[in-house]
Amino acid sequence: MAGDIFRELWVRLSRHPGSCGKWSQTLPIAETLKSILVAIAVLVLFSFGPVQADDPLPKGEGRNLVTEKCQKCHSFDLIQRVRGSREKWSGILDEMANNGLVLNAKDTEILLEYLATHLGPSPRK
Repeated sequence: MAGDIFRELWVRLSRHPGSCGKWSQTLPIAETLKSILVAIAVLVLFSFGPVQADDPLPKGEGRNLVTEKCQKCHSFDLIQRVRGSREKWSGILDEMANNGLVLNAKDTEILLEYLATHLGPSPRK
């Protein structure tokens, strides 16, 4: 639609380049359309913000492991809702290992520490 409008303006201006009346009528429209298109482009560009801005997981050692290992099958919301002690998280990781999760001993320790520290039991209300 905008392309058609600009094309029509270009055709009209090409036919009558010396006509001051045409320039004075079409130039404000072209400037307005240009401003609208620039505003739309800026909004589209800013709508693709950094992915981490939407990442609800707290920063800390092990966060990348959660992203790499857990998010393959589970959303961040689900991971964050499952709060528990280190023992509970250990049981969950054992269960996930039975479902195909592969972790070495070091990664398991880092992951357990992160989950217990940042996603431990919720405080009682």
